[in-house]
Amino acid sequence: DRLQLESEKDQAELDHHAANPFLNETVTQQHAGRVRCSEYKGSTRDEKVQGSGRSTDKVGDLQFAHTQEQTRRQLLLQEREKARQSRQIREQVSQVNQQLRVEKDLKTKETNQLYTNKFSDDFFAQFGKGTR
Repeated sequence: DRLQLESEKDQAELDHHAANPFLNETVTQQHAGRVRCSEYKGSTRDEKVQGSGRSTDKVGDLQFAHTQEQTRRQLLLQEREKARQSRQIREQVSQVNQQLRVEKDLKTKETNQLYTNKFSDDFFAQFGKGTR
């Protein structure tokens, strides 16, 4: 009797140790494997190394993104400056062409006035006077 009673107590104690959530680190999963904050004992060394690696990668990615954004802005400013200079050159060429057209029109007008003969009676009188 006594042996059996002691054996039952031992078995009950073993069952308690096996099923007690306080004594066991591995409990049944709940909520798709999410960590229970009340039972979390901290990250392992590998998890800490992975975390610092991720943060280092994130810093590197942020620096790369910042550099890329600066380059994009600089290229955009260069394109705008190039377009502004091109527009300015077109305006200057247009002004020069207008000036040349005005000068040519004036010169043509002066030339036409200079070489235009006014017909008078003396001009017509010279014809039919003699024979050669």
